[in-house]
Amino acid sequence: MRYLLTALLAITMAVQAMAHSNCLYIEDFEICPDSAVTVPVILTNEQETRGFQFNITLPDGLTVARHKLADDALDYGMNLTFRKIESDDCYTAIAVPHDRTCFPPGTTIVMTLRLKASSDFKGGQISLWKQRGSTVENKTIVMNDTTVNVTVPGDAPAAQPF
Repeated sequence: MRYLLTALLAITMAVQAMAHSNCLYIEDFEICPDSAVTVPVILTNEQETRGFQFNITLPDGLTVARHKLADDALDYGMNLTFRKIESDDCYTAIAVPHDRTCFPPGTTIVMTLRLKASSDFKGGQISLWKQRGSTVENKTIVMNDTTVNVTVPGDAPAAQPF
C-alpha cells in the first residue's frame, strides 16, 4: 500500500509539473473550519535554481501557523526567511543557500506550510506571486504566479439542471 501511495504521489507531481514550468505551487486542498492542515510548497524548474522567493496572499480566515523547509531543501543547504508583510497583507518567503548549490531541474517539495482555518472560514484562493529563482551566477529567474483553490467540505457546486 505504501508503494502504491508513493507511486500515486510521484505521478501526481509529474502531471502537475507538466502544467507548471518555473514556478512554486501548492496543490488545491480542502480544510474544515476551525482546523489546520499541512501542505507542501512544490518547486518546478526547467533549469538549475539556486534559491527561490515568493509572496503568498491567503483568503480571509486562513493563517500560517508554521512553516519549515523540506528535507530536500535542507540537503541543498537552504536557509529560510519567512515573515508577514502587514502593509501588503501577505507573507514573504526567501530561501537561499550559503554556497553555490542549486536545485536541479525537475519537481521537488521545498517547504511545508501549516495553515489554520478560523471557525468561520468559507474557502477561497491562495495566491503565490512575485515568484523568483536565481541562477548560480545570481541572475534572476522570473517564475509564473500560481493560484490555489481552498475549499471547505460540503462546498460542492449545486447540481446543474438539465
